[in-house]
Amino acid sequence: MAGLISLLVDMYEADQEMEYLEKASKFADFLMGTQDDKGAYRNGGVHYTCVIYIAKSMLELTAAEQMREEEEWKERAARHYASAKKAVDELVSSLDNIQTEGEMTLEDGMISCSALQIAMFALTLPEEERAPYIDAAEYMIKIHGCLEQQLIPDCRMNGGTLRYWESQYDVMIRANMFNSPHGWTGWTGYAYYYLYLLTGRRCYLVNLMNLMGSCIQLIDEKDNLRWAFCSQPYVKAKAWVPDTDQEVKDGYNFVQATDKAYRGKYEEREYSEQYIDMISGWYRTGEQKVTGGYEFCPLIYENGRTVKVDNQGGCCDNDVHEIFKCMEETVLHKAFLYEEDGSFLCYGCSVKAEGESLRIECQENTKELSYHLNHSYRTDLSENILMGFGMLTLTNR
Repeated sequence: MAGLISLLVDMYEADQEMEYLEKASKFADFLMGTQDDKGAYRNGGVHYTCVIYIAKSMLELTAAEQMREEEEWKERAARHYASAKKAVDELVSSLDNIQTEGEMTLEDGMISCSALQIAMFALTLPEEERAPYIDAAEYMIKIHGCLEQQLIPDCRMNGGTLRYWESQYDVMIRANMFNSPHGWTGWTGYAYYYLYLLTGRRCYLVNLMNLMGSCIQLIDEKDNLRWAFCSQPYVKAKAWVPDTDQEVKDGYNFVQATDKAYRGKYEEREYSEQYIDMISGWYRTGEQKVTGGYEFCPLIYENGRTVKVDNQGGCCDNDVHEIFKCMEETVLHKAFLYEEDGSFLCYGCSVKAEGESLRIECQENTKELSYHLNHSYRTDLSENILMGFGMLTLTNR
């Protein structure tokens, strides 16, 4: 539901169609009904605020609602912002003493989603009110370091987060493995981005760029999108592959696919530090239209009797698209310049000292420059500026 709110807000911002914003606002009101007295969004009895990032979705909606001039939308924005604040305050008070679905461990997404939501909320506050939220977000991202591949020199994995469960669900390989990077690695990217904007610390910028560098390689040189990277040296497992003897006709008339759809079957496979392909291209629902999670066939109640349904066609490999959502918000059309003691770190731009001035050239289609200068360079620019493309000059005081 929270993910749908984010999607509807994006659709509204793309074409200003009020229907999308109206629906997002109603879903947000529904989510508010799942909050407990302390502020946690709950799925039944399970703490769900940071199973993904429900408060972030609420803040995305709030930002769109605040842009409306009508009093009704101002009231909705205030209501949804208050809900997000209550949820974030509960995360700050709990820190790592929180829960998630599944096993109660120090889990990648539980920690990164808490850090990113706390840091994102801090950005909505005046600077003098941010300190307790920055402290909490930095505490969470620091302990998250044991789940990040910061030391490995392999650029395919550096910055990826260590996830162990998803292969059995997403691509139905019957052996869990460390998949790193994986779509949920993007959550850590948000946290580093927000913390860099809040603190200007170099490590957050570098970690963000290394993380996105490994994630974007999930697209190969032929533009094929892969699901994730197996970071273990050897895994032997039964893998879900097309049963080419059982081609299926798509169950929905809006499907316009270039690939044929098949039933799946298990075959033995071996994996060793390699990319793993998507399966949703060929593994689609047939005419039965009832699609469950994963390959299993459930019992459903129909016409007064219980029947077994062949529900193949469901999988979760599209969580890889979280990488693109993170990329769009954090690095796409952006340039970053970091200066310390006269040395420059540049992403999406180049810099050259010319006397007392800096000549900064940005890549084409750059729309935003984020810079952090410890040296004294005079500028009338705000922290983030809009640019078509080209160059600008900062003059030394």
